[in-house]
Amino acid sequence: MTTRSMANSTNMPNSTVKSTPINDVLKETELGGFIGKYKIQLAVGICAVIVAFIGVASYLHFKSEKEKEFASAVFQFEEGSFKSFKEGKINPEEFIKSLNDLEKQVTFFSGAVPILLQSSDLLAKKSLKAEAISILNTLRINLPRDAFFQRYFLLARLAALYEDQGDFAASVSVLEELHSLPYKVYESRVYLDLGRLYLKTNNIEKAKSSFQYVIDSGNDTDLAQIARLYMAGIK
Repeated sequence: MTTRSMANSTNMPNSTVKSTPINDVLKETELGGFIGKYKIQLAVGICAVIVAFIGVASYLHFKSEKEKEFASAVFQFEEGSFKSFKEGKINPEEFIKSLNDLEKQVTFFSGAVPILLQSSDLLAKKSLKAEAISILNTLRINLPRDAFFQRYFLLARLAALYEDQGDFAASVSVLEELHSLPYKVYESRVYLDLGRLYLKTNNIEKAKSSFQYVIDSGNDTDLAQIARLYMAGIK
């Protein structure tokens, strides 16, 4: 009987062994010890990553929804006020108000740039050049600095409008900004225009340098010929 009792006792280890606390189990390995020691910090770190992921996803969703809203506003303006003003169905004051409202609504939205440029062209065509300059200057401030090609076409328009208004110093300033852009488009034409405007602002040395560049670059023989004529006329 004693033997049977001992056998039964030996065959039932689970009834006598106590469960090991999880911290003791973790400490049995080096990694487990590290996790056990810093489990709170790790939990906080994991939560931070999850929160950041959710935040990025929410931002992208919000940005997508806002861009849809901006695109809709641009379309409504193009089909409404822009088209009506182009056809002479509304007066300049109504159009400019609608245009200003659009600029405020879609600030920094690159998808609005084409219609804003077209609007400035339309204003200039209808002899509202001061208003066109105002629209372009607002866009100039809000346009991202890395939107080089959009900025080029904006500045080219603005320089021409300032020159038409007789503000040669402002036109020079705009063309110099245009010339500083990292991507060069119609560079010889920019130098020729700068040369002309430097002459008008009595900056003779810079005018000569600009015309000489057009001549030496050989990019456009017609522009080079015009530059030579200007150079010949400089005393």
